[in-house]
Amino acid sequence: MRAAYWLRGVTSSVAAVVLAGTVAGACGGGSGTTAPPAPEVEAPHDIVFLGDIPEHLQDEIRYEADLAVGILREVFGVTPPETTITFARTREQLTGAYREATGRELHASTRCFAERLPDGRHVIFIHIANCGFGYTVGDNASLVLAHEYFHVLQHSLATALDGPLWLIEGSAEYAMARVGAQTKRYDYTAFRNSTLLRAASWTGTLREAGDDVSFPAGHEHYFLGFLAVELLVERAGEGALLEYFRLLPTSARWQDAFESAFGITSGEFYEAFEAVRAEALANYRAIRGRVVGPGGEPRDKVTLWAFDQFTKVGGVGESAPDGTFSIGLTRDGNFRVEVHAVDETGLCNLVGWYHEGEGLTAAFQEATYVDVEGGDVTVIDIPLPARIELNPRAGYCIQ
Repeated sequence: MRAAYWLRGVTSSVAAVVLAGTVAGACGGGSGTTAPPAPEVEAPHDIVFLGDIPEHLQDEIRYEADLAVGILREVFGVTPPETTITFARTREQLTGAYREATGRELHASTRCFAERLPDGRHVIFIHIANCGFGYTVGDNASLVLAHEYFHVLQHSLATALDGPLWLIEGSAEYAMARVGAQTKRYDYTAFRNSTLLRAASWTGTLREAGDDVSFPAGHEHYFLGFLAVELLVERAGEGALLEYFRLLPTSARWQDAFESAFGITSGEFYEAFEAVRAEALANYRAIRGRVVGPGGEPRDKVTLWAFDQFTKVGGVGESAPDGTFSIGLTRDGNFRVEVHAVDETGLCNLVGWYHEGEGLTAAFQEATYVDVEGGDVTVIDIPLPARIELNPRAGYCIQ
């Protein structure tokens, strides 16, 4: 367990990467690179398109689905089982298709996911307009499909998933990053660096991310999970990821499957991970504080962006259940803090900016720039209004 694996190539451009990947990437479009020919595979998928999706986009998605399956087979040595993939143009079409397939209602925050149905069928559902975490469709559909297809592999091997959600989501993120690197759509090192920056903004430990599979997943399950899976792969190889899920059905506890697959107990790994994480993030800075409601009550799941005064480089964090937040930064500078929150309809809004006197201001010109030099800076409580109003400034929430 050595920190050098994470520390390779960490530069001050990390923040620019995470901003571009999380914000701009969510708006769609490709990287402009040409993907390699799709490996010849017997495509184990049936793709259904709902809504007004142009033929050329449908063709691109089919190609990218073949590409994702082919690369996963090359990397992990297995092909996902037959899967039905539904791409829906609208949220209503997505929920309707899910209800028809399962007889259940879809969770309000779910956009893109894989599931094993009670009759054993494997399904993937994709809301084409919003897959979260920078995923796009069309010429980059192989990225989100690689993530979801790895979930299909997990379901096919374990049937009933058990164990930490960070391992389930982190291994799917790892598979996505490997496919991205193979197609040259992702710079793997840049992806790792942006994930490290997100880890610098998480105030809890990997163990505190949870040992169960309760959904919905938080963003910490993805970025902490990815970094943890990298360390597990470095220790035991990529084959151990699938071996863990193969062992789950015959193990009394997920901890037994974990130790057999990776050669380390879960408790020992949690300790080793935090030691490596601390070393990797030793030179990072942070803006810390607390988000509260009108009565001083803590407010969680509020996104806070820090932007440099001149270069637009910065970082992003999210408030925890106790209202605390930490925005990881790679260097000193003067940063304005933007506050983004979800309103009652589920839409994300730019609420305002940190103000030293009032805690929050709705006027950009009144924003207080936080001077970060040589270490962490703590700001006072940032109060939110009782009601988050939809305003002309669209927000970027990381959930």
